[in-house]
Amino acid sequence: MGVRVDTYHTNVQGKVICLYVTDCARCGVIFAISTELEQRRREDHQSWYCPNGHGMVFNYETEAERYKRLYNDASSSLAATRSDLARTEAQRRAYKGETTKLKKRAQAGMCAFCRRTFKDYTRHMETEHGEEKGEER
Repeated sequence: MGVRVDTYHTNVQGKVICLYVTDCARCGVIFAISTELEQRRREDHQSWYCPNGHGMVFNYETEAERYKRLYNDASSSLAATRSDLARTEAQRRAYKGETTKLKKRAQAGMCAFCRRTFKDYTRHMETEHGEEKGEER
């Protein structure tokens, strides 16, 4: 499509008409359409034609469409972040519960690896499970 040439305001039968003047990108003819039609075509991206029948379209994103896209992108990102946060919080609670369970077992003298109870838990860990603890036997 050609470049906007100008906008004219004219008075026809007591009614003010605003015209969008442009040229055709294919044939170069200069012509005018109403500014209302121009605005509708910018918003709905439908075709409109020069007097010689060459189709044109405003196919770029309007400012309103851009803001809507940015809002939707931000909303999607926020929803994904909230979902990740909820998943991380659930994992944290699960780990905390497991840690609490293991601490209670250890305080009761129960081995976390073989699930047997020992009076001398420290000696059992050193002699039987040194490699699990990260130590050499």
